[in-house]
Amino acid sequence: MSGKPWGEPYFNTPVNDDHPVLFTFDNGAWRKVVIDALSSYGIINLCGCDANGDLWLRCRDETTGAQLAFYRFTPETGDLVRVDLSPVNVVYYFAFEDDGTVWMIGGVHKDYVTRNGQLIRYGKNGEITSYLLKRADERPYKGPNFNFPDYVGGICCDNRGSVWLWHDRDGMYRFKNGEWNRYTQESGHLQSNFTNDAAFGPDGRLWIVTNSGISVFDTNTGVDDDTGLNPETVPAIGNYPNPFNPSTTVSFTLPSDTHATLKVYNLAGQTVRTLVDNRLRAGLHSIVWNGTDDSGNPVAAGVYLSRLTYDTSVVTGRMVLIK
Repeated sequence: MSGKPWGEPYFNTPVNDDHPVLFTFDNGAWRKVVIDALSSYGIINLCGCDANGDLWLRCRDETTGAQLAFYRFTPETGDLVRVDLSPVNVVYYFAFEDDGTVWMIGGVHKDYVTRNGQLIRYGKNGEITSYLLKRADERPYKGPNFNFPDYVGGICCDNRGSVWLWHDRDGMYRFKNGEWNRYTQESGHLQSNFTNDAAFGPDGRLWIVTNSGISVFDTNTGVDDDTGLNPETVPAIGNYPNPFNPSTTVSFTLPSDTHATLKVYNLAGQTVRTLVDNRLRAGLHSIVWNGTDDSGNPVAAGVYLSRLTYDTSVVTGRMVLIK
């Protein structure tokens, strides 16, 4: 799936058709986009949309039906152009700047293994620059050491010349002007090195999801010397499974050491169960609710609210008990 700024999203899905298709949702209606230039075995498994509305597609090579190829597709005209990134022949992720520049994570696929992981810049005029994702010599190096590009978890860029990528156990990396910087739990920038996803909002702030909560970086100030990259922790609450029966695990994050209460309410606003009422450390916390009230009696099926209160903040989640 991908979406263009302030436009309709595109979904790629396998269907019984003579050609690969995309579906776009615009003004409350679905529209089917058929790519006539690809045969039925040119299955699309990754797509993205740049600021100009062109779609970037990763799919099976139309000439061989085997290895993955990279294409640029213009929906308005139906034009399909294969993008040659030699020697890179596999792309795992890509992200777009507003000026048409595309950043990609790719590598060289051979003998069922992809090596030589690279960060690739495809300029708006088609110029290509590649940077190895590993230490190339003995000089000081702060970047990732990913010979295998499929170790990378994702990529995004901020229209200020910075590209961000992450690994699920290695924190965040920023690439700008040919130099790398790394941000981790140990450096005080992340709540956890287990980074799951990241994206930029329209205000230029970088939202990072870790297994210990959500952090947000204000990259609009001090980005060149990192002084503006002090993270702000965003409180969050959720439960899994949901709906549930007979029990569910409620997880929440705290931005600092503080006294917190976590209570379960019914839709009438009555307190059903107090799960937490004590001082806790900053970070991720989890507790199981077994579907009973404070007296140990099973509660009826229905919708319940989990409410986390700390300092002057209140965060609420919605839980559904089924029987």
